[in-house]
Amino acid sequence: MKSLVFLFLSITFTYSLDPDALKSYDIDDFNTDYNEDSCKKVIDILINLVEEVYVFNDISKNPPEQEYYGVINIVEEFRKIKTINRKYYDFYRDIKRVIAKLKDLHFLFTPKNNTIDGVQLDTLMMCLPLSLNLKGNSPENARMYVEHFQGCQIFYPEEDINFINNHLDIPLKSINQKSPFDFIQNFSVEYFNFKSKHGVFSLIMEYFNFFPLYLLPLSKEESTNIEFTFDDDSTIILNYTLIQYPANQIKANTLKENEINWKYHTQNPKGFYCLIDDENQVNVFKQSDFNWDEDTEEVIKNCTEEFYSNSYPIIGIEAGNLGGSDYATLIVRQYIQPKILARHHEAFKYNDYLTKYYEGKLYDEETCKVIKDFKMITDDYGNGIKHNRTQPLSMITPEQHKTINEQMKKL
Repeated sequence: MKSLVFLFLSITFTYSLDPDALKSYDIDDFNTDYNEDSCKKVIDILINLVEEVYVFNDISKNPPEQEYYGVINIVEEFRKIKTINRKYYDFYRDIKRVIAKLKDLHFLFTPKNNTIDGVQLDTLMMCLPLSLNLKGNSPENARMYVEHFQGCQIFYPEEDINFINNHLDIPLKSINQKSPFDFIQNFSVEYFNFKSKHGVFSLIMEYFNFFPLYLLPLSKEESTNIEFTFDDDSTIILNYTLIQYPANQIKANTLKENEINWKYHTQNPKGFYCLIDDENQVNVFKQSDFNWDEDTEEVIKNCTEEFYSNSYPIIGIEAGNLGGSDYATLIVRQYIQPKILARHHEAFKYNDYLTKYYEGKLYDEETCKVIKDFKMITDDYGNGIKHNRTQPLSMITPEQHKTINEQMKKL
């Protein structure tokens, strides 16, 4: 079997900015009045969504590892949110606080396509003129340092930029009178949290200097007067700048991306690419999403056949994966490593809404026939908390399984 190494890469952004096209804002600009009817409608939609389709609605009331997952009745928490005399931004922050208690990254709530005074809210970004980096030979002696973040420095005085430049090699002693590690570990977790503390730390280190406002909706107090103290006892106090970053102001470039001559790639969208690098003796497979197009399967087949025509290892690059087709994920796993059986199994929350929605769309694991009547299985989580789900199911048709199996014989 060929060896397969996956490299998980986030796209590195290089910013080409037109200062005249960018404008800074104040958080209060978006804390406009939000009427009671609108607030109630949002809460009702969220509660209906949770009760109908959200699997962890039941489980989160009494999860198996409570210190890890946390205990929350999310419907009751949503009902506690005040809907009278509300400001838009404050109301949004309250919702984000409730969702963060679930520690579930898949539960996203964003103000997509909402505008206030002509500004699309999901294009608002918070930024600082510096980023953070860890240096050290081991975790025990790692120290935190600042680096320039040029994408935001146009909003800050030359004095601040010079200070940062003179402190690039001096370790941070504290941020807001806390150790840099403690500060980052607890930064904004009331709005966006993971089950893993390591995940929280890694995410905030990446986003600390530049993040969407909808992701970490800081208050005005939380986003101002951030004090950075260095080992030489010098200090700089910075405020986040709130800016609008329309898509046409950002250019994303990966290393020599335009110079790579991919042998095969999907056309629209270009989610899958591959080539054989004879100079370095590796097969390269890049995947930027799992969206499905009519040429997707053919491209992945061609890539696989090329790879198995030589003895090179396969390097898999995942760059900014934003999800997509379940079938696409399956054939990537199966074709790239054909001796590993890849199948897509799932179950869903059992109720009238979902069983009706999925009727005729899923397949029985044992008979491979389309399921019309789903079986109900009840899981008991104790303390009277029960969760009803379906039997294990397959989203992949028997014909697709057959195609995959036939292709495997050639590899």
